[in-house]
Amino acid sequence: MAKGTRSLIGEIATDFSLEATSGNMVSLSDFDGSWKVVFFYSVNGAPTCKRGCLNFKEQYDLFKSVGCEIIGISQDPKNDHIEFKESLNLPYPVLGDPDRTVA
Repeated sequence: MAKGTRSLIGEIATDFSLEATSGNMVSLSDFDGSWKVVFFYSVNGAPTCKRGCLNFKEQYDLFKSVGCEIIGISQDPKNDHIEFKESLNLPYPVLGDPDRTVA
């Protein structure tokens, strides 16, 4: 881990609301009662970001089988997310944080 950083695994995250590809606002509290994996990636389409999103897609059923929700967040706007999510057929919410209020 980089100097000056700490792991947030197991910590309770502050609630937030961001726009999903559906146009609806999605809050972390919408998933209360379940474990959550919230992952951040830089931009849609970057090779490493795409691979990370596909890795979560490949393991999606396993996460769901233990009651865990997956939520992807990047700084891209909603319209970019729509195309990205559809092209990869991602089964989990992809949220936009263009102002970096959550990340």
